[in-house]
Amino acid sequence: MQKSLITHYKNKYPNGMIQASETSLDVYGEDGTHRVSMQKNGSGQFVDVSSQVGAADCHDLAPIPKDTRVFKLYSDGSIRPSEEADERRVISKEITGIYKGKIPSISDIFKDYSIKGSYDSDWEWAKNKPSKPKP
Repeated sequence: MQKSLITHYKNKYPNGMIQASETSLDVYGEDGTHRVSMQKNGSGQFVDVSSQVGAADCHDLAPIPKDTRVFKLYSDGSIRPSEEADERRVISKEITGIYKGKIPSISDIFKDYSIKGSYDSDWEWAKNKPSKPKP
């Protein structure tokens, strides 16, 4: 089981559900929509099979805003809420309201708002931006 992938998708699809085993990883959105599907191939690598199973999105490890990362993979191998989880849940809820249940990558947010920023930025810059991305 790939704990780093599970942690990423727990943060990317807050309130969603993840079903993981040694050979597969399926991510479901808050509304139950099948969002991402991955399976191990013959070489033992996880590969994206989302399009083959009709999942709504595809595998994407692009970084999401730091202030939306509620869960953290700890050195003991456990996945637990981060120290800043309470504050981050508020921001995460705000973003998922705009982006239909998922946290987009930082670069996608910058594109949607037609602004430039660094990949080290967080959601703070958006406090004075419009509540919806450009059409």
